[in-house]
Amino acid sequence: MDFLKCIYCKSFPLQLIPLNTVNQEIDTSGFEKPICKFYCAYLNEKIEKNRDYPCFDCLKIEIIEAVMYCKNCGRWYPVRNSIIQILKDSKRDRKKDLEFLNKWRDKLPDEITLKGKPFNLSGEGKSC
Repeated sequence: MDFLKCIYCKSFPLQLIPLNTVNQEIDTSGFEKPICKFYCAYLNEKIEKNRDYPCFDCLKIEIIEAVMYCKNCGRWYPVRNSIIQILKDSKRDRKKDLEFLNKWRDKLPDEITLKGKPFNLSGEGKSC
């Protein structure tokens, strides 16, 4: 999350909205907190000095499906099978993206499902 930004407007950070996760066992010995240097997606806030962060709890969460959302330009990027898919609009698959939105519509905010770019469920989302 420290390095991911919107490929259109270059906004940082992208908001992480986990949709399907599993807990996993991870050996956290040898890690120093905070692991992230600029932004904690677990708490959705900038990293501050002299604060204790729940890094070890965060590391134990495997994200299977999620959305990365740019609050600045309204673009959303899916995470499928634990892989972030940050692609240009022209490289995205409209049908797959709309299926993804339909699957998770009850867990996603209207900003994404009805107004998100490049596709949304309002019928107005078109490739840019």
